[in-house]
Amino acid sequence: CETMGGASNICSDKTGTLTTNRMTVTQFYTGLKDYDVNNLPEFPEDLKKIFGIGISVNTKGSVTADENGVLVYDGKSTECALCLYVERMGFDYIQERKNNPSLELYDFDSDRKRMTTIIKSPVNPDEVLVNCKGGPDVVLNFCTRYIDSDWSIKPLNEEVQKKISDQLLEYSKQMLRCLLITYRVGGDYSTAENAEKDLIIIGIAAISDPLRPEVPQAIADCHTAGVIVRMVTGDNIETAKAIAKQCGILTPDGVCMTGNEFRKTPKLELLEKLPKLQVLARSMPMDKFRLVRILKEVGEVVAVTGDGTNDALALKTAHVGLSMGLCGTEIAKEASDICILDDNFKSILMAILWGRCVFDNVRRFLQFQLTVNVSALVISFLGSCVWRESPLKPIQLLWVNLIMDTFGALALATERPRNYLLHRPPYGRKVQLLNSILLTNIAGQSVYQIIVLLIILIAGDNIWNDIDDHSTQHYTLLFNAFVFCQVFNL
Repeated sequence: CETMGGASNICSDKTGTLTTNRMTVTQFYTGLKDYDVNNLPEFPEDLKKIFGIGISVNTKGSVTADENGVLVYDGKSTECALCLYVERMGFDYIQERKNNPSLELYDFDSDRKRMTTIIKSPVNPDEVLVNCKGGPDVVLNFCTRYIDSDWSIKPLNEEVQKKISDQLLEYSKQMLRCLLITYRVGGDYSTAENAEKDLIIIGIAAISDPLRPEVPQAIADCHTAGVIVRMVTGDNIETAKAIAKQCGILTPDGVCMTGNEFRKTPKLELLEKLPKLQVLARSMPMDKFRLVRILKEVGEVVAVTGDGTNDALALKTAHVGLSMGLCGTEIAKEASDICILDDNFKSILMAILWGRCVFDNVRRFLQFQLTVNVSALVISFLGSCVWRESPLKPIQLLWVNLIMDTFGALALATERPRNYLLHRPPYGRKVQLLNSILLTNIAGQSVYQIIVLLIILIAGDNIWNDIDDHSTQHYTLLFNAFVFCQVFNL
């Protein structure tokens, strides 16, 4: 937490951290037509079965309602959104998975960016049905046919590809995450390469993941605090840009890169772009790791968020690794330093605030304690040299240390964070606890206290005529003055 207070860079995920991670299919593009959330496509019966059952078996997520009626997503939110969509079309996706066991499964990973499940065809049990879904920029390369507006299958030509690309761009500008839904009947499926070719496009599922309402202000507060926020996401670059603009990460002069561009860019060229690099889209875990490592090399204090097993390396490499408590894997949580229980970016801002507060509290504590000790040591030493006994008795010094210092230091050490902490730049990693300002304050307070106490010690009997020199009253007055000096210092 203390290191987090000195963070100068945050490399943040998008899903769940900047957004709510409560995804729903709001639009569906099929038959070269766009259907909104209130208008389901009217598929022919056979195609409807292929679509509904295909989605059911080619996903692992599920959605249940808690006692308050709030939907609880179990699994990837994109898959849960698709499950809710086919449920609206009349399919019980849990039952369909039981009725249609998979013959082969080629699972999703960050390199493939697609998932394929093979089952017996629900239309013709003598044939197999290959169901493939994934990132449009990847899966589109394996497609040769599409479903037209009359629900017939036609060859995929350049004109149709342009229409699909334009629609994908439009969805991206609306901050919608897109998945391409495809299928094929029959053919070899012994390997992923054989299964994932000659596919037929059913349509594009456009999934909405609303931005958390508190995120734009939290990002603005980070900028006020001198912390650069960079978004590292697996989404395509247009969707990433749209969300980064809305939440305030992407500025007019900011640089956006894809993971592929980032990997190919030489290190020296990357160092020139690094100060303005704000969005890294279509990134892989190793891209995040490389970004963290380069930022550390140029002297930045880096915090990184992650939720997947593949993020473990970046989480471990960063100065502060922040894992997601709700959607994070156990490996990510183990590799991280701080676990964000609500997966919310505002909590990361609170970690910065608390980190700076802890650092300041340690400094306050040190300043108070050292001033007490310096003035007490000097007075005791001078008194012992001149008058052969310490003006401050052991029992008095013990009282100061046990009572005064304990409660005083506790008050300073438990000071809660305030917003003024965000109105200054991060202190970084090389800053010293005892800096010049602190040493000046200690020296100034100590000199002031020593002068006051020496005046009372030397000239006390002249200032107060009713006390004798070095009497019990004199030393009591000296001790009380010492205590009040510490109260003033506190």
